[in-house]
Amino acid sequence: ALADQVSRLRLWDHLDQAGLRTVVVGVPPLFPVPRLGLGRCVGCFLTPRESGTTWAQPPEFGRYLEQLTHHSWMTDAAPFRTDDHPGVLQRIYHMTRQHFDAACHLAQQTDWDLVFWVQMGPDRLHHAFWQFWDSEHPHHPGAENPYAEAIPQYYRFLDHQLGRLRRSLPEDVLLLVISDHGARALQGAISVNQWLIERGYLVLHHLPSQPTPLKPHMVDWSRTLAWSEGGYYARVFLNLKGREPQGVIEPGEYESWRDRLAEELAALPDAQGRPLPTCVFKPQELFASCQGVAPDLICYLGNLSHRSLGQVGGPIHWECNDTGPDGANHDWDGVFFSSHPLQPSCSAPRLNLIDLGPSVLEFLQLPVPDDCTGCAAWKWSF
Repeated sequence: ALADQVSRLRLWDHLDQAGLRTVVVGVPPLFPVPRLGLGRCVGCFLTPRESGTTWAQPPEFGRYLEQLTHHSWMTDAAPFRTDDHPGVLQRIYHMTRQHFDAACHLAQQTDWDLVFWVQMGPDRLHHAFWQFWDSEHPHHPGAENPYAEAIPQYYRFLDHQLGRLRRSLPEDVLLLVISDHGARALQGAISVNQWLIERGYLVLHHLPSQPTPLKPHMVDWSRTLAWSEGGYYARVFLNLKGREPQGVIEPGEYESWRDRLAEELAALPDAQGRPLPTCVFKPQELFASCQGVAPDLICYLGNLSHRSLGQVGGPIHWECNDTGPDGANHDWDGVFFSSHPLQPSCSAPRLNLIDLGPSVLEFLQLPVPDDCTGCAAWKWSF
């Protein structure tokens, strides 16, 4: 359960401990759904919607949302990696409208201290329709393009919904619109595990004849040095003795193997043999502390122009994602809007998302924990 693996207090936990009223909807990872003291909580897109699953706390809040919107609550617009583009659009619009209907109603009915609401519509739209909007995308359909306006039209709809929400709020309420990532064209995909196999770093009992997700039972761990997980970036793990059940890399050789793999991954070319601007990091270079067993290497293929595939079998380079049709990958920079201006001391060219939590705590006159990685750098004037 992903939410149970979060060992630190989240923003709404601090408010909850202070006796403040919060609504948290769809913030991943949010399953199992926690019960808050005076707050209300709804699971994220990772929440299974099988019969009997508790997707809201308290459960009567979930029933209230469904009665309010006259429809079963949508935690996601899935499936969105599909060729059924009309169906994806319909689900995205329905989910967005349902969520804003509920948010506008709650804004007028209850005096909440914090509402933290994730809207998955833009993310799903990017993955399903980026290739129709971006004329330089490798899979752009050209003149015969029935969805050329899908992204602009949705953003106009989204802007209208945000305006509706703003008009539902008193003037002294701070409204922030923030994304945790941006989007860019998916230029291709790389099967890092297949690359590891061809270099002798990953050994299987039998190589499948067709692309197959890598599973632990497929691996000959006695001869394997490294393996990878797919996603927006590659997470590479070393088979370290003393840490892994059948580790083979001696602890004294760990850093040399990390450096070797990092150098070779950074030099991995694209399908045409051209250099890729790949970024490879050790997690200790990016994070103040690492919880659990972090990846040994974090690899942004082509600076996020290429997706990492977790499969084995077939070639190293692919034109598409292995989990379904996908036009976009995540990108570094997102968006930021504020209903009230930032003070001049916080008007630096770049805002850091990691400073949001401490800034909100200070805004609400709550103590900021000493061990926060971020700081209260965002200050708003009214």
